[in-house]
Amino acid sequence: MIRTSFILFLTVSLLAGSRRVHAQENPQTLLQSWIKEGSAVGFADLRYDNRDGGHSQIGLPQFPGLAALGPADGKDKVVPGPPPRVYPMPVVGNCSMAGGVLQGGSLGRRMLSMKQGSAFLLGQYVGANVYVYPEHRDHDPGLNGTPGYGDLFPVNSPCLVVTQGSSGSDRAVVSAFLRTMASFSPEVFAELRKRGLLAPTVQALFRKTYRPTVAAGEEGYFTGAAHPTAFDPALIDELAMMKAAHAMTPNTIPPMIHIEVVREDRAISGQDFFELSGADEVLADGPVCIARLFRSTKSFRKIEVSARRSFGVRANRLTYRWIVLRGDSRQVLIKTAEDGGSAEITIGYHSRAPISDEPGALHSNRVDVGVFVHDGTSWSSPAFVCSYSLANEDRIYGEGGRLREIFYQACAREPGFPGLDPLRYVPFLEHFERDLDPVFSPLMRSAVSASQAQQLVAVRQRILSDHDHVVAERAAVAAEDKQMRAELGLSARQLREAGPETKEELAKRHQVRAAAFEAADARRKERLAALTPVLEAMKTPLAEIDPVVRVAVTVLLEDPQLYFRDPVAIEAAAKRRPPNRMNQRLAQLASLRVIQKVGGGRYQIVARGGAIAANDVHHLRRLNLEILGRVAFPDFLRYPAADNYVDPTLTTRKAWRDVYEYDREGTPIGWTRLGPGMNLRMSANGEIAAASGGAPRPVTYPERDAAGLLQMVPAR
Repeated sequence: MIRTSFILFLTVSLLAGSRRVHAQENPQTLLQSWIKEGSAVGFADLRYDNRDGGHSQIGLPQFPGLAALGPADGKDKVVPGPPPRVYPMPVVGNCSMAGGVLQGGSLGRRMLSMKQGSAFLLGQYVGANVYVYPEHRDHDPGLNGTPGYGDLFPVNSPCLVVTQGSSGSDRAVVSAFLRTMASFSPEVFAELRKRGLLAPTVQALFRKTYRPTVAAGEEGYFTGAAHPTAFDPALIDELAMMKAAHAMTPNTIPPMIHIEVVREDRAISGQDFFELSGADEVLADGPVCIARLFRSTKSFRKIEVSARRSFGVRANRLTYRWIVLRGDSRQVLIKTAEDGGSAEITIGYHSRAPISDEPGALHSNRVDVGVFVHDGTSWSSPAFVCSYSLANEDRIYGEGGRLREIFYQACAREPGFPGLDPLRYVPFLEHFERDLDPVFSPLMRSAVSASQAQQLVAVRQRILSDHDHVVAERAAVAAEDKQMRAELGLSARQLREAGPETKEELAKRHQVRAAAFEAADARRKERLAALTPVLEAMKTPLAEIDPVVRVAVTVLLEDPQLYFRDPVAIEAAAKRRPPNRMNQRLAQLASLRVIQKVGGGRYQIVARGGAIAANDVHHLRRLNLEILGRVAFPDFLRYPAADNYVDPTLTTRKAWRDVYEYDREGTPIGWTRLGPGMNLRMSANGEIAAASGGAPRPVTYPERDAAGLLQMVPAR
């Protein structure tokens, strides 16, 4: 069980009251009418468990007859965090606690990052113990903290509920699950408990009535919209869940999905992947979630899964549905058996990518295949087959899916374009009009045609006055706000320090000043709101030129010689833009044998056979990302310079790159391992290749060093 202490969320979510209810109907009133007439089982057999010390607790009076889990139910002395055991009665609970993203993150992520956690959650699922955890910062748009980290959950599981947001976002789900369980008829409730189907059935209703599911139409339940990692509490339809539960009969109880691995490809430790002793690929192993880390060096992995042990309440023939819910469907092949009861799933390697084409979409490294079973009346809750690649691995595959290289300190590959933000765009366009920067302005102009440059300048001139008006107005509002806040703060301090003879008069003055501040603040908000249509209008001409600018930046980004055209000027520019990481990046490329030092402290590209290797071009692109995103155009691009974050429970950081080699027939013959102080020829089975007249040397990976990097130790 997880015993690590966590930081309580201190900021209460502003989602209270955000859930929609059907017109003229109140969930509590409706449920009480059902209970009164005997058609709903009510709360007597349910328990509520809060495990964050009351930080995000529901009000029990809103659920007449509901009791909090107590010592008589086997509850332990409450230690904040997930429950330590599965309780013998239906329980709905929550815990609004988490660590920082880099300190372990949310409780849900922590449990789903360990085999033991998934196994415990399965026990809760079958035992009708449903717990809800906010994602906090583990499921927010962005890359490497700019501003968020994307979806950091390695597994999608129906055995818990994760909510989008922080403290308080969990309460809407707790309420919906409690009232839905209480809405079943006594007969249906008893049948669900007897068969271990209470939590799976409520999960099915929860997902089928989720507003994005309904909005997606008839097939919505078989899309990723119905099965996100984290659910938006504002999009839950509690009343629809309750009505579906109340209308259920013993003959319409959904079947239970049950999946298991028949056979699968397995990666070999020390040959396909390099981790501390005991590490493998398994994160969850059924029967409602099979999850694997993609550790193999192959460009794909195969896994055969059977769902034939699924069952229904009725002795009806079952049918099956296998579908890609997340990931590139072109890289996922599902080959089902004739009866649909099993499938061979081939999953291609997925690097980190947006989960949809929508602007601001989350980035993820996970593939989800959903499995559902139908008994002629209704569809089951989902089971998931998940594959999760590691964000710190930068893999380069070549012709025929041959692996060229794995670099274990990957970074974001996107420069961080601003969308159509006029406040970031308009100053940048000046580069195409004049030498705003003597180094980079000419480079930008060289990346577009003369007519395109004229178009960019013309658009800037069209919107410049509106842009300057917005900038000036925002600055004026900010200055006024700053001054009034300072005056109000001074007034408050004088009031605190005042003696009895002046306190009453100063209190009156402070009250007048506070009222004036509130009135002025309202006017400032109105002034800022008036700028919104101006900003929106500027986006139309920017949309015309945005493709041109993206191409121009990309031309420079893909130029392996960018730094080497004028290294002195670029390094001087980097010094003017702290923090200066240029020397760090150059030293890293030198340790990886992509570049080498020459006279005068300068560098040159290591060109083997007179050409730059394709995977070396890939590394030089990272240097270009640093130059363009952090030195040349930091106010235009938002490049997240940090290495890609991956949970340390899933992998150990490494400082090397492995460059793979093949014989003429395409058979792997080994790889070269390059890194700080390291240039080793490795055999195909992971040993240090034999030197002339010597024997190959086995290698172990026993520990991390003080910096957290994996240590490679050759046998003596």
